[in-house]
Amino acid sequence: MNTIMNRDQIIRENFWNRFLYGDAIERQRGEVARLEKLVAVSEKILKSLADCKSLLGLLAIHKDLWGSGFQNENLGPNEYGMFRTKDIATMSPEEVYLGNVFGLWTFTIPEWEEKGHQWFGHNYFGIPSTTTNYEVVLNQYKCLLKKNVESITSDARDFLYNYYQINPKSRQL
Repeated sequence: MNTIMNRDQIIRENFWNRFLYGDAIERQRGEVARLEKLVAVSEKILKSLADCKSLLGLLAIHKDLWGSGFQNENLGPNEYGMFRTKDIATMSPEEVYLGNVFGLWTFTIPEWEEKGHQWFGHNYFGIPSTTTNYEVVLNQYKCLLKKNVESITSDARDFLYNYYQINPKSRQL
């Protein structure tokens, strides 16, 4: 999984460091380019998440996120977690387990598609009683994706800010 470097790992790109650590600087520049791409597409992704109205649509967005480099432990495979697959890129609806919130049982996407359209009913969670169980798990999946995209984007912005503080001339390259 991709991890973002911290400020202490940023190499100042001066003459001596380019001479002594040329390979590391090239890897660092590759990381900067990757993070700039993530930041650039993050708003579009967040909008597509907000507009999505189906679990299958969220699954497609999740796969696209993963392929675009939005990767962390929360979005990745876990044999006992929400995404019980070997690879997110090839994950099927039967490998996504949603629920276990607000007293709802855990089911796969096809099971929610089939039987998730009952009313949630009266509750003490503040959820309107006319909300369906499907809408509750749709919101669960949507929030998980949204919060992780925001977190990864925030970390990327922080790294880029620090990188350009240390290497201000790199913006001109």
